[in-house]
Amino acid sequence: MDCFDGGIPTVSFGQVVDFNLMLKHGADGKRETAQINPGGSFTLKPEEEENLLAVYVAAGNVKIEDKQVKTGELFICKNWSKERMIENAGESVVGLEICRVFVK
Repeated sequence: MDCFDGGIPTVSFGQVVDFNLMLKHGADGKRETAQINPGGSFTLKPEEEENLLAVYVAAGNVKIEDKQVKTGELFICKNWSKERMIENAGESVVGLEICRVFVK
């Protein structure tokens, strides 16, 4: 993980999926990765003051409550206050990027 003020120009070449967590105005958060095996699931519960959840599906397909989220798609839960179950909805391992954020 790298931190910078956002004022540095960045460039990428080729096919790149760049998933970043950028925060401002006193927000705080963390980014983590997860994998779910076929038939598996897990639950995310907000910690302390976290109130925004973003889940990027890097590979595979998941079901988050009644929503299907596929490879390359982003699930966002504003006003996150309760547990969210994430289930592998396919036949292969799912790769996820998860951002847990506290927004003032």
